[in-house]
Amino acid sequence: GLLFATTVAAAVLGGMFGAHWGDGWLAALVAIAILTVPLVLLARAAIRPIRRLLRALSGSVASYRDGDYSLSLASRRGDEIGALIQAHNALGQALRGQRQNLVQRELLLDTVMQHTPTALLLVDAHERVVYANLAARHLLNDGKSPLGLAFAELLEGCPPEISQALAAGQDSLTSVPLDGSEEVFHLSRRDFRLQGRPHRLYLVQRMTRELSRQEVAAWKCVIRVISHELNNS
Repeated sequence: GLLFATTVAAAVLGGMFGAHWGDGWLAALVAIAILTVPLVLLARAAIRPIRRLLRALSGSVASYRDGDYSLSLASRRGDEIGALIQAHNALGQALRGQRQNLVQRELLLDTVMQHTPTALLLVDAHERVVYANLAARHLLNDGKSPLGLAFAELLEGCPPEISQALAAGQDSLTSVPLDGSEEVFHLSRRDFRLQGRPHRLYLVQRMTRELSRQEVAAWKCVIRVISHELNNS
């Protein structure tokens, strides 16, 4: 529309200033050049802020894709572009809130898992240890972190009873001599996918106290039955 209006205006000017057909169109071309150059400069000046805004939006979206939600855009526009900027900033604020809540939940979960008495050991698809809580470190690696170790290498330093049970990969009960006494452990294995990759989770739980409690309860039951029979005989 701008080019059409400029052409019409140039033709009118050419008809006014040119006496002949050729002279008129030569003047029209000159008029087009005179009118077009300022209009192009004005259009570029008007588009320049929008181009800067689009570059800023592109950079902010790239940061969101990389997991960085700290960027926000400043604008005092009251038009549709200003509404778009406000929606973009609101999205960034919501993503930052969700990331903060997720980090807090992960910290809470890690604290619970680290201090649980059950030994937790996570092995990836390359047979490397990628997670071990405090109980697993003390039971399987003399208190040292086994992260990055090969699973077979870790088994070599374990008590032989636990090493054999873990290598078997089946749920089982095993007795291990520890600190001058016999400890009973329940070993289990669970396979699952984490971030699309196969992982194995090993759980080693002390059962000595629980078995002793059940044994005491069983003896109490036997004593009650025997006492009842003796009293009624």
